[in-house]
Amino acid sequence: MNLCIVKLNGMSEAFNERLFEIAKHVNKIYLIRGNCDNPIEIENVKKYDLFPFRNEIIPRPKIYFYMIFYLIQTSLILLWLSKKGKIDIIHCFDYPIDSLAALPSKIIFNIPLIISLRGLEHIKNHPHFSLNKLLRSMTKITIRFSDHIIFKSGYQPGYVKETFNLSFSKYSVIPTGVNLDIINPKNHHYDESINEIQEKLSIPKEFIIDKKIFVFIGRISKVKGVHLLKEFITQMNNEDIRFILIGPSQDNLRIDEWSKNIENTMILSPIPFEQILHIINIADGTILLSEDKTEGAPRVLQESLAMGTPIIASNVCGIKEEFGDIQGSILIDRESFTEFKDAIEIIKNNNITVDGDKVKNRFNIEKNYEKYGEIYNNLISIR
Repeated sequence: MNLCIVKLNGMSEAFNERLFEIAKHVNKIYLIRGNCDNPIEIENVKKYDLFPFRNEIIPRPKIYFYMIFYLIQTSLILLWLSKKGKIDIIHCFDYPIDSLAALPSKIIFNIPLIISLRGLEHIKNHPHFSLNKLLRSMTKITIRFSDHIIFKSGYQPGYVKETFNLSFSKYSVIPTGVNLDIINPKNHHYDESINEIQEKLSIPKEFIIDKKIFVFIGRISKVKGVHLLKEFITQMNNEDIRFILIGPSQDNLRIDEWSKNIENTMILSPIPFEQILHIINIADGTILLSEDKTEGAPRVLQESLAMGTPIIASNVCGIKEEFGDIQGSILIDRESFTEFKDAIEIIKNNNITVDGDKVKNRFNIEKNYEKYGEIYNNLISIR
């Protein structure tokens, strides 16, 4: 079985893990990707990097021109691969442009189409009404033509059906999962001291030594709740608590300017995945205050719990379904400073234990991607 994966909105280091697991269940993968130049060292993966080659966040409105250009290139590559009989299934990971580009091959050559839906931010609250309407229309079309949908969180199937007034039955709910052989508290590779971490990342020693450390890792944006986190941190006056925010800044939050006047907070630019795991390992807690129905079992929360680090997160759809019943997860009203402060104090004053067994059962990337293989084989058998 030959699979074509379409991934147009960049490709993080963490996605290589997913690609490696998928590659175990197929003969060959043709990977079409945009906004990315990371190397791929998986034997049965052949990549097509779309022009222009970039690996950065593309600002609006330039991103829309890139997406149109990517859509045309992807459609032509897929049609060529389909005509040559090189692919049996198309799996699109960055909706809706990816899956829209796959429709000609799906219709003309009857190639089964799978789409993965993660968070649904673009459906819920795109800032421009006309573009929101366009994205919704595109998503609705691609869902109608898909042969199978893979969701990341339990609320998503019902939400999509209600939002688009669609009926579909062929879907699965499969969290991404993490590589538990690498990401676990017993992996001594991540046992560096706080001193070693602060030296690697140029963090002042007095900022981090003998402090309780809470981290945010991800896009520094309103959707991720960073504007709320700014307010809460400003109100915190505990001298032995430190906050570290890591990620690219969006939404004009002026986070760097703000942090210069806040002694208990440090902002770091995006850092390599390897170093992120070191940070999570020394942290006392990971924070994510995302909006309702914009997430799909966020990977950073999976990684944190897998490393044995407690989480403080929004009690919203997209988070509560997968994390709400795991010991070590403290879910709060994202707009409540009182609940946020109480959660910080609980972790600060107690030795919180994460339920490692439940994490292993739910977020094992190897077992979760075995289900992908089953989906691929089933679609091939009924084609």
